[in-house]
Amino acid sequence: MSLSSLRRSTRGRGKGAGPRAIALAAATGLLGLLGAQDGRAEFKVRSPNIDYKEIEIEHNLSVTFDKRADKNHDVSSPVEVGVGLLPFWKVEIEGDIERHPGENAQWEATAIENYFMLTEPGKYWLDVALFAEFARATNQNEPNTVELGLLVRKEHMKWMHTLNVFWEKQVGSKAEPIDTVSYAWQSRYRLNQYFQPGIEFYGEIEDINNPGRFNQQQFRVGPMFHGSTSLANIFGTGKLVYEAGYLFGATSETEKGTLRTRLELEIPF
Repeated sequence: MSLSSLRRSTRGRGKGAGPRAIALAAATGLLGLLGAQDGRAEFKVRSPNIDYKEIEIEHNLSVTFDKRADKNHDVSSPVEVGVGLLPFWKVEIEGDIERHPGENAQWEATAIENYFMLTEPGKYWLDVALFAEFARATNQNEPNTVELGLLVRKEHMKWMHTLNVFWEKQVGSKAEPIDTVSYAWQSRYRLNQYFQPGIEFYGEIEDINNPGRFNQQQFRVGPMFHGSTSLANIFGTGKLVYEAGYLFGATSETEKGTLRTRLELEIPF
């Protein structure tokens, strides 16, 4: 149960008011989206690099498509607010709203996430960070979860490759004795700032102690694109990051298709 990502200027009172207004407007808009969307597991490749003194307001959306009723229109709509508190540490709070097939939309969980950057970006052959999350379920009959992860990135010429590996454990009185492992990869070509095409995949083993055959696991792969645009001409500071992709299910356990989108507002402070 994954959940997830504030930069504003301090160069004067006039400058500072703009970013704060942007953050407030974006948060209001995203919360409005929450009320309108339904939900599912989050598809997002996390970066190991941290933007110090930056506020991030992020909305991720995914919708599944399948002929099977229990796998069709499973929707996830998490909203995240994060801040780079230190050059090596970022904290995020995330609200996870989901609607499973045949059910109403509901607030599934609230999570707090921590990113710990272990290497200075570009200094070594790989950029590496650790990830730690605690998610508290809204429903008292559902377990809470703890998730630990490794985030790795390699840049080569105009290519950027990112790998995420996570281990998740249920905790509390409702916990089941399973260890879930998930992984994600994204490679994209940095054509320019506005459009960077690529490919990505997401996999999950529900219980690594009893993984079963590959066809019984979750695995999705498909094309995506990433881009960003500066908001300096409009608000004096900030940046809008956007992503979209379509994932094809590669196993019988996975739905046939998943559409995912991501919007993130970055504001320096």
